[in-house]
Amino acid sequence: MDFEFVEEERVLCYHQTLLYEAKVLKTEVREMQGILQPAYFVHYNGWNKKWDEWVLASRMKKYNDVNVQHMQQMQQQAALEAAEKARIERERKEKAKLPGTPQSSSQQQQQQKKPSNAGSTSTTASASGSKAGGSGGGSGGGGGAGSKGDGSSKGDASGKSDAKRPRTGAFQFVKVPIPQELKDQLANDWNFVVNEKMLVPLPRTPSLRCVLEEFRATSTRPKADVNSVVDGLRTLFCTAVGQALLYSFERVQYMEILEGLSEESPADSLADVYGAEHLLRLLVKLPDFLKNVENADPSMPAFMTVLTALVEFLRTEKDRFFVVNYDNATHHYIRQTAH
Repeated sequence: MDFEFVEEERVLCYHQTLLYEAKVLKTEVREMQGILQPAYFVHYNGWNKKWDEWVLASRMKKYNDVNVQHMQQMQQQAALEAAEKARIERERKEKAKLPGTPQSSSQQQQQQKKPSNAGSTSTTASASGSKAGGSGGGSGGGGGAGSKGDGSSKGDASGKSDAKRPRTGAFQFVKVPIPQELKDQLANDWNFVVNEKMLVPLPRTPSLRCVLEEFRATSTRPKADVNSVVDGLRTLFCTAVGQALLYSFERVQYMEILEGLSEESPADSLADVYGAEHLLRLLVKLPDFLKNVENADPSMPAFMTVLTALVEFLRTEKDRFFVVNYDNATHHYIRQTAH
C-alpha cells in the first residue's frame, strides 16, 4: 500500500471542523473504519500530546501556501462567528442597561411626558434633543439628559452651552488593527477553550502586568502617551475580565482565582494572574468598551498610535508571550462547569 505522507512530514490535519498544523510521527497499515489501510499518527503543533491520534489521509492536507491560507481563513471565520454570537448575547442581556438604547430612550420619553413642577406639559424630546439638554430649554418644557428634573434646563434656550457637551459614542469608530498572526492566535485560543475544553494555565508567566510594563519600558512613543495607555488598559482589564473577556468554560477557573485573593489584595491583582492571551482579547473588544465613552479625547491620534505599537509589540514577541500548551481540565472541573 502506498502512503501519501511520510514520517516527520509537516502537514495540515482536520480536528472536528477546523484544520490545524500537525506533524506525522508514525505511519503504518492499520485497521481503520473496518478495513486495513494506510494510517498516520499525528501530533497537533502546540497541543498536549494527549491529542495525538491515528488518522486517515482523507483528514490530511499537504502543507503549502494554498492550504495554509485556507486553514487560516477557516480559523478566522470560526473565531469571528464565535465573537459575533457572544456579542449578540451580551447585547441582548445588557441592552436595557445601556444609555441611549431604544428602551432607555423610551423610558426617558415616558418620564418627559409627565407635567413639570411648573404645571406646564413637557414635550417628548428626540434622542438627540435629550442628549443635548432637552427641547424646551428655559421656557419651562421638560428637559432631557441635561435637565435638573424640575422643568428647568442647565443650558440656555439657544442650546449654545449644550453644544459644547461631549457626545455619547465619540469613540464608536475606533478600530484596533490586528495582524493575521494574532488573529490566528485568537482562533486557536477560542478552539482550545471552546471546542477542546482546555484552559490557559494560570497564573501566566509573563503576566499581563509584566507584558505591559515591558512595553512601557521599551516603547519609543512619548512616555506620557504610553503611560496613559498602559495604566488605562491594566485598570480596564481588571474591571472587565470577569464580565466580558472570558468564555463560559473559564468562569469556574475565574471564581477559583477570586476565592484565592485576600481582602488585602490590590484592586489590579488579576493583572498578575492572566497574561497575553486575555490581553489580546481585551484589545479586540476595546471598540465595544470605548463606543459608549462620552468624552472625545483630543489625544485620540496619540492613543491609537500607542495601541498600534502595542499590538505590533505583541506580534513580534508572540512566541515569548503566548502559551503553547493549554491545560486539560480535570473531570471535577468539567462537572463544576455543568452546574
